[in-house]
Amino acid sequence: MRHSCVLRSIILAGAASSMLYGCALENDVSTAQQSIVNGQLDFGDPATVMLDFSFSGGGWGCSGTLIAPRVVLTAQHCIDGANGGRAFFGHDPHGQGTWISMVDMRAHSNMDIGMVALASPGPATPIPFNGKNLNAYVGQPVHIVGFGATGEDEGGGVKRHGMTRLHAVDGDSALIAFDSQAATCYGDSGGPYFMNIDGREQVVAVTSWGTSPCGTPPQGGTRTDLVASWIQQYVDQNGGGGGDGVTFYQHINYGGAASGAKAKGNYSSLPGDIPNDWMSSLKVPAGWTVQAFEHGGFGGAICTYTSSTSWVGPACNDKMSSFKIY
Repeated sequence: MRHSCVLRSIILAGAASSMLYGCALENDVSTAQQSIVNGQLDFGDPATVMLDFSFSGGGWGCSGTLIAPRVVLTAQHCIDGANGGRAFFGHDPHGQGTWISMVDMRAHSNMDIGMVALASPGPATPIPFNGKNLNAYVGQPVHIVGFGATGEDEGGGVKRHGMTRLHAVDGDSALIAFDSQAATCYGDSGGPYFMNIDGREQVVAVTSWGTSPCGTPPQGGTRTDLVASWIQQYVDQNGGGGGDGVTFYQHINYGGAASGAKAKGNYSSLPGDIPNDWMSSLKVPAGWTVQAFEHGGFGGAICTYTSSTSWVGPACNDKMSSFKIY
């Protein structure tokens, strides 16, 4: 298996120049080939997808994460040079699963992060992306997932996952793979670094680069917290909320992590993607009304919203434990 890779030399603080990879995997993979160094087969993590990019002479594969019904977060170098593609939801792209075509792509101008828009909503619950400063989470566990290779000269193509820790934060990179546990490799590019933020799993970075051979530290993922507003803008432009239901946001001005779109109904306790006392802004479709309650079971103070609100105000900021939508 030949690997189609972008190689680059990066100088880390206190270290000599190292040859690092930021690589996609050619898309002629077989069912016997697997991904993530020192990882395990992954039949879960339904929001982690394989991205099959195409160009005039062929194609390559990367990984990504569904962060809104129609938006997948990935790496900029995966998108670079592509003229189309599709996303696979499932464990093995040669087996059962769902393929959805891409209809749009956007790459960040100076960071290795990007997004693709899908032709229809993915068959998985989106995973929120992190908007909090990642420095506060150094030393904590990181869950990595991808469809890449299992080693330097190995193949890839089915979903695997593993655990490591956030070793450090260096500029726009989250550094992992210093603990001899799981690590990323070719084809995992664009896949998620998941961490537990505010009591739920969030994407804190996308796999960007690593040291050759695969599994050797350092390895880095591009942080989401530095570009949270840029990510959210693209999500908003591509059906990330509003028209399909009410979307709640972690920070003011629709920043930070976002919930999935919520339909009309009475929510006496908060759904899994909305932490307690967390909401600071929300988007409300025209003609809809939201009542946010201070306590569970519709108790305590009530705040009412009839339109999108960039800040819910001091009386209700981070003070919602149940809500009604009608």
